[in-house]
Amino acid sequence: MWVGFLLLSIFRTASSFALLHTQVNNQAHQCHAVNQDKRCRVAMVPSSENNDAESSRRYILGRLLKLTGTIAVTKASVSQAYTPDADPVKESLYFVSRVQEATVQQERFINKTPRQEDLKQKMKLTLRLIEKNYKLLDQITFLASYIQSQDDVVVATSAGYEAVDALQNAIDYVKTDLNTGPIRNDQKEFLTSNLRTCREELFIFLKYIPSDKLAEARKRVEQENVLNREEYDGDGSEGVFNPVVLPWKSQPQ
Repeated sequence: MWVGFLLLSIFRTASSFALLHTQVNNQAHQCHAVNQDKRCRVAMVPSSENNDAESSRRYILGRLLKLTGTIAVTKASVSQAYTPDADPVKESLYFVSRVQEATVQQERFINKTPRQEDLKQKMKLTLRLIEKNYKLLDQITFLASYIQSQDDVVVATSAGYEAVDALQNAIDYVKTDLNTGPIRNDQKEFLTSNLRTCREELFIFLKYIPSDKLAEARKRVEQENVLNREEYDGDGSEGVFNPVVLPWKSQPQ
């Protein structure tokens, strides 16, 4: 099921974040002067040993399996290991691309889930993991430091912050406004509109980022998704495994 696919994507990145954040922290001092009036918040996670990271990964994944019942993991594989990109810009763009993908996945789930309690149970967990592991605000701040034109910085960061706000709106709504009973149309509309806004504003932001690095980051997402499909260990009784179409694949050229 696609929820399992999303979780595999998240946990492929979750075990080695300290390496990325070391790179990002080193780059943070290079923020342009035009951004100095803003607090330059860059993704930071305390360093941890590999064994601790793997233990944490297994513990949380066990909880996810109990909640979702959508994926089965029987053994670790080499392809599950997460290797950060040596280029921190491409690494950050990879996270932004994963957020865009996740908005499509969450939107589809909203449209297919009839009850509020079911939607809240799964969305609350997946959105929290997206927020924690991809750190969208930090990526926007970091990437904006590489935009040369002051005018472009203003336009790009405005779109980026709109995306962050829209994602946070969805997170907060799931936490506080979903209860029990059938999902109402206004609830669906609020959640899906904010997820779409997040995705579309990120497209605007990404127009100001080097296209070659963005293409490489997206290609990495696509390649990892192939690995995730190959790793999926269902026995065939779960139904058709049907990941979403990546948003940049469906965007008009």
